[in-house]
Amino acid sequence: MRSIRIIVGVSVFICFLVCLAMAQTTTSTIEGTVTDTLGAVIAGAEVKASGLTLATERSATTDAEGFYRLAALPAGTYTVMISRAGFATNTSKSS
Repeated sequence: MRSIRIIVGVSVFICFLVCLAMAQTTTSTIEGTVTDTLGAVIAGAEVKASGLTLATERSATTDAEGFYRLAALPAGTYTVMISRAGFATNTSKSS
């Protein structure tokens, strides 16, 4: 009877570990500061990321310091496009 309890206890523990392992995901964050050619920050710029691992395009707007963050992205390669009225649109590919 005691050996059955040990086997059941070990089995439950292994199932718990498997569930934890399956819950693990790999995500990425793309972040940065948008500046002009003179180094001045650009507030209100629209930053868009697209890639094969995304179902839809993700976007963010830079804050007063020109900072943006696109969090919880599936790991992968993305094309990032930054645009703001009065400035040329910039597109780059990340990996």
